Amino acid sequence: MRIAIVTQRLHKRTGTEIVTRDMCKSLRDAGHSVCVLTTYAGPFAAEIRALGLPVVTEPRQMPFAPDVAHLNHLNDIDNLFRTFPRCRGVYQHHAPAAGVPAAVRHPNIRYRVGISPLACQQIERATGVPSDGILGNYVDLSSIPQVTARPERPRRWLVVCHKKHAWTHYAKIAWLGFCHGAHCAAVGPRIFRRIRSIPAEAARFDLVFASARCALESAAAGAGVIVTDYRGVAGFVTPDNVLHAWHHNFGGEMLTSPAHFDALEQAILCYDSQHAYDAAMTVQRLANLSQGLARWEAIYRDIAANQSPPNSDHFHDRRAA
Repeated sequence: MRIAIVTQRLHKRTGTEIVTRDMCKSLRDAGHSVCVLTTYAGPFAAEIRALGLPVVTEPRQMPFAPDVAHLNHLNDIDNLFRTFPRCRGVYQHHAPAAGVPAAVRHPNIRYRVGISPLACQQIERATGVPSDGILGNYVDLSSIPQVTARPERPRRWLVVCHKKHAWTHYAKIAWLGFCHGAHCAAVGPRIFRRIRSIPAEAARFDLVFASARCALESAAAGAGVIVTDYRGVAGFVTPDNVLHAWHHNFGGEMLTSPAHFDALEQAILCYDSQHAYDAAMTVQRLANLSQGLARWEAIYRDIAANQSPPNSDHFHDRRAA
């Protein structure tokens, strides 16, 4: 199948840009023809091109006429579908807190899925009809070392600073780390320390404080994870709540407690090394890239064949789980 992946910017290593790279690699390796369409081909575009994958900034530059377009963003879709009128699209809403552009109603878009329940609600607000379900994030496990058990007391802490107010949030956690006798490090664009791989970095730590895709990747790497950022605290990830966390993309809609010292302290006290290991095994089973590939291919085949009715129940991400 010939597949276009549409992502607005390929500049930094944001979650959606990582998703774009991993999607392209797995689809290409499965025998599909893949091309990325973007409005800004920045430094991250060079990384994708280095994998032998084409990246273009205009639909007419694409090396083939796509059968399906996976729309991570809705930039320039009028031009895309005007150039390739037989192409059909699936839109995936990655920003639950943000509204959905009116372009989501384009008739060539046959499926509209969200990264979480809140993202699906945003689609329904924009279209007036329910979304086609949840399509979650998936992790490339090939970059993750074999998961090993963490110590009974977490001594190595990592704070992933990818949201605003990161310095204030990090300072709170660092103070708690000092009180617990732990070494606390931080990475992320908000503190000017970018890294190539969150999973590889998280694998070096016992306890990680993060949200959204960074929390998912850290859990897959075997670290104990507290889902948090400046907006609030969701708590320590365990085998009992990891499915709920994945269902909500480890994101803002989970952050029900304010990001105060007492909520962070309570989450830290819930740390359990066996729970961290068991949660990692669950994440690796549910959110590995091969599972994502099977989901994407099923949706693309259905769109290309134009056989599924809108809002089909078939593609609800958690049913298999």
